[in-house]
Amino acid sequence: MKPHRIITSSTYNSQPVNINGSGCHGEILDLIQQRMDNCLRRFNRVHVSRLDITFPDNYLFPGNRVFYNFLWMLRQAMGGEVFDYVWVKERNRSVNPHFHLVIFRNGQQHCSGYAVWQKAIEVWGKLLKCDAEGLIHAAIPTINNAYCNYGVVIDRNAIDFQRVYSSVHYWLSYMAKVNTKTTQSGHAYGSSQLRCPAKGIYYQTPWIVFNSKIVP
Repeated sequence: MKPHRIITSSTYNSQPVNINGSGCHGEILDLIQQRMDNCLRRFNRVHVSRLDITFPDNYLFPGNRVFYNFLWMLRQAMGGEVFDYVWVKERNRSVNPHFHLVIFRNGQQHCSGYAVWQKAIEVWGKLLKCDAEGLIHAAIPTINNAYCNYGVVIDRNAIDFQRVYSSVHYWLSYMAKVNTKTTQSGHAYGSSQLRCPAKGIYYQTPWIVFNSKIVP
């Protein structure tokens, strides 16, 4: 799956966008906003963390299945916790691509993304059979007066909710940038399924490309 709707405006759905010089993919912006909004309907506070995931220089990328397995194993390592996420795959000049992953969690129970980062390093190391220190970077947002601890907390009841929400949207729009997206050995982006708040169940959307299971 490759996105094709290019956004060149500095706003999208009334929210600020970092167009990174070449624009953003509208499909990816939709995934991000839908999952952020969905979490805020379910929880008063949502913790948002972003991980940048790379491969060792001497590693031969086997296709997206290694990343799908990473997502499944990360959820297991987090005690089976159900969280929303969006991921994108990019490649610059390196042989292997890299991934960006944003995770949306219940901010009433989790106020830091440090544990997720550490679990991700542990799981990535097991999958690649190497020391994964330095291969996963926790992106730290710089949002004035917002509580940032390996991520950021959005409090829908806070006075500055709209400002923080817009700042997080702008921060995450980096993932939707047109430059460097690649469909090398699989889809260029994907996400969790959306949960229906009223029924507590998941339903499929046209953008879903991954279900939580080990891919052989």
